[in-house]
Amino acid sequence: MSDDTQLTDQQIAEFRKKIVTEARMFLSLGVKYQWGAEWFDLTKYPELCDCSEMLEGIVKKVGLKYPDLAQNQYNFTIGTVYPQDGDFGFFAEEKNITKVYHSGIYTVDGVIEMRKFDPKAKFPTGKCIIRPIEKWEKFEKFVGWRVHPKLVQIKAV
Repeated sequence: MSDDTQLTDQQIAEFRKKIVTEARMFLSLGVKYQWGAEWFDLTKYPELCDCSEMLEGIVKKVGLKYPDLAQNQYNFTIGTVYPQDGDFGFFAEEKNITKVYHSGIYTVDGVIEMRKFDPKAKFPTGKCIIRPIEKWEKFEKFVGWRVHPKLVQIKAV
């Protein structure tokens, strides 16, 4: 797909649905977290993955361009205050947007993320999990929801 191709609302909805479906596969397969793990063969799901690699692989698998590394993903995407299925959330050290370190996929049911193992956490870690949207938004390092530039819907006025 050309970078200057404008998608229809139906195509945007289809891409969003595919992104969420792929993220849900990570959940159902119980993909384990490993920092720096790469997902090279997009025809198969990885056994190990980290947060930014999950996003990069899923978005590329559904047919859109997307960079690796949470900071690059944050910089590539566009902020939104009204997230929709298939948008992305980010955490940054000191809430500094030049120090983005974690990402997840927004769904109406919660945020799907690859979460590193944390023995102090009161929720599952060390694998792909889904967390309540409110928990993400209230976390002190949350720096917002963002949308892939191809999935921005232009409304006529």
